[in-house]
Amino acid sequence: MRTRHDLVLEAFDVLHRAFPRPLRTDAPLRQSPVLVELMADDAARKVAGRQALARAIVALAGAATPAGALGAGSAALVRLERLRDDTRPHRWAGPLSLMISLVVLVAPAPRLADPRTLSS
Repeated sequence: MRTRHDLVLEAFDVLHRAFPRPLRTDAPLRQSPVLVELMADDAARKVAGRQALARAIVALAGAATPAGALGAGSAALVRLERLRDDTRPHRWAGPLSLMISLVVLVAPAPRLADPRTLSS
């Protein structure tokens, strides 16, 4: 199965650029790759198991990550701790979080796009 993590990250970048500079933060851009990796970990755990995934994260943690690619990087410790705790999110947690995030980000867009609302 091929997932398009690049499209998820691109959507975060587009939404980030859509908001006026004083109203936006870089936090979603910094955290979205980690969240995408955690979602990928959930899928990998189902296929390969927790131990194999942990070994892969450790093996890749010190490796160089090509520009524009996702990798273990600085999130390796977070990912390993999550595996150690063996907390399995509810199957609706990811999609529900995504929907809530999109509503929070998109709902104010029409008001922000109207120049009359920014001057008042």
